[in-house]
This record gives sequence, C-alpha cells and structure tokens, in this order.
Amino acid sequence: MLYPKNLKNRHFGCAIALLLAFVFILLQKSLFAEPSKSPHEPKDSLGYDPLYAGTLLSIYADNAAPGHMSVQPYIFYTRENGIYEKNWSFHKEKGINEYSLFVALETGITQHLDIALLLTGTYSQVGNRHSFLYNDTKVYLGAQLLVNKKGTWIPDLRLLLGETFPTGKYQHLNPKKLGSDISGAGSFQTSFILVTRKIFYTFPSHPFNFNLNLYYILPTKVHVKDFNAYGGGPKTNGNINPGNQFIANLGFEFSFTRYWAIGTDIHYERQDKSPFHGKRGFLADGSKPKVGLPSYERLSLAPCLEYNFNENFSLAWGVWFSVAGRNTESFISGVANVYYYF
Repeated sequence: MLYPKNLKNRHFGCAIALLLAFVFILLQKSLFAEPSKSPHEPKDSLGYDPLYAGTLLSIYADNAAPGHMSVQPYIFYTRENGIYEKNWSFHKEKGINEYSLFVALETGITQHLDIALLLTGTYSQVGNRHSFLYNDTKVYLGAQLLVNKKGTWIPDLRLLLGETFPTGKYQHLNPKKLGSDISGAGSFQTSFILVTRKIFYTFPSHPFNFNLNLYYILPTKVHVKDFNAYGGGPKTNGNINPGNQFIANLGFEFSFTRYWAIGTDIHYERQDKSPFHGKRGFLADGSKPKVGLPSYERLSLAPCLEYNFNENFSLAWGVWFSVAGRNTESFISGVANVYYYF
C-alpha cells in the first residue's frame, strides 16, 4: 500500500528499519577501518573517483566557480489524489494533476560565494478546469565553509541564505477551480540551509555518497482577500501569519560504475500552524469560511537512477512520493532533470 494509514504501518516501519540497518553496516565498515587503510581512499586498482548527478531533491554541496554557471532544468508530473488527516490517516479525494518546469541557474561570485536563481512554471488541472501558473521565485547566496579532503573526515560543507519572493498566485482565486489555481504562498520567506556531503570508499569499486540538507524557513505576514491559498470566501479580509518551516533531506547515492549510480532521498518537512486574524466574511449559504491552516508534517521518498556523461553533464530520473503525513496532501511525482555546467 503506497499510503499507509498511520506511522505504525508495519511494512513501512520494516522498510525504514532495513534501510537504517544497511546504512549502519556501511558506515561501520568505514568507521572501524584500519588507519592505514582510510575509508575515503580506494584500496586497490578497482577504486575510482565517482561522478554523481545528485539525487532528485538534494542541493549540491559545492559552490559554482567564478566565471562558470550550472543550468538544471527539472520536469515534474505530479498527481495529488488525497489528503492525510490530523490523525495521519489517508483520505482519498478528487486529485489535481500538475505539470511543472523548474529551472535552477547558479554562478560563482568568488571562490567561496555563489548565487542561484530558481524559477518554476506550472500547468495544473482538476477535471476539465485548468490553469497556467508562475510560482514563487527564489534566490540563494551560497557560502562554501569547508571543502572535502580525500583521505580525511573533512566533508564538503555549505551554508545557503535564501529569499523567496511571492510572485505566484495566492488570493482572488476561482472557487470553481478547486485550488488548482494556487501557485504561491504570498509571503516573503527567508531560508537558512546547511548542506554537507561525504563520499565513502568502503567498497572501492562501488563508492557511495551521503548528502544531508537541513532547512529552516521564516515567512513574513500575508494580507489575504477573498478566496485564497489559506481558505476564505467572497468577503474575507485579514492577515495570515504563516508558520515557520523545517525540512530535512538525506540523499544517498551508490555507484555501479563511474558513470552509473542509483540514489534516493528521505525527505521530511514540518510547518507550524498559520493562524488568521481579520474578517472571515460569509459563504453563499451564510456560513463562515475556514481561513488559516493547521500545522502539518509529511515524509516522502524519491528513488532515482543517474547517468553521468562527464563531470559537467548528467541526467537523473525517478519518482517522488509521500508515504505518510498529517494535515497535508498525498502525492506521487515522476521527475527528470538535466545538469549542465560550463
């Protein structure tokens, strides 16, 4: 069953336990290796420096160099087919289909600082209702704090400071579109993201890589009118205080050869409640609309297959799907991306 009714689902728990056990065994072999045989260096002629396209959700742990740029277009097909209730149970509903094009552009400023621009456009559909939308725009400054040193335990370490600009649609919505015309949160959001990565050579012919991303996001107050992304109705007028958000993403990549790899992301997100202050107004039947959102949590996985032509050009494709949640949508997405650095 793709969407368990609660976090105590036996099959889901067993899968996570097996994954953690596998990770523990791999790290144990590295942590307790003999000092003369560093776990970060190839131990025999089969060893090589792997190429990684990056998992579908992970941020790269090294900055772009000055005078160079990376271009990463992503294509998503997403199906939302239900919601997770407050008790973590799944409730099937009429779904929204979305086709999204996401483009990340990144270029170096100095040896230790770079800048990235993230742009997204979406076509969404519910039944015969559809919308072409432009989403919120994001800009990140990345500071390289540490650079990986092979043969030591020093990893790549990067800190990003980001700002989200509310360029997407979040209010004056058409209720007949059932939420398919929402493309933004309406809030300026400041993000702090810590990224660290390390490649392990426990098995010289099959190196593996861990990439950990930790986000903390602080949104500003949003003024909303009428039908909006937080609820509302024809006469709604007031302010939403979006809750702070925490995201943790652990990416894992395993090399079959220098060019082929498999990977997966374990993605957890949580946002505090978003209360409303103001006039809720009335719906057509005379009742008051709900405005504001409860806190939510969601856990998702994103396995992928990667192919790297060289250090500057790679492909990755896979699927991203929710496995559990609370007060949020369930989804499944097909994802493909290209990485090109020049």
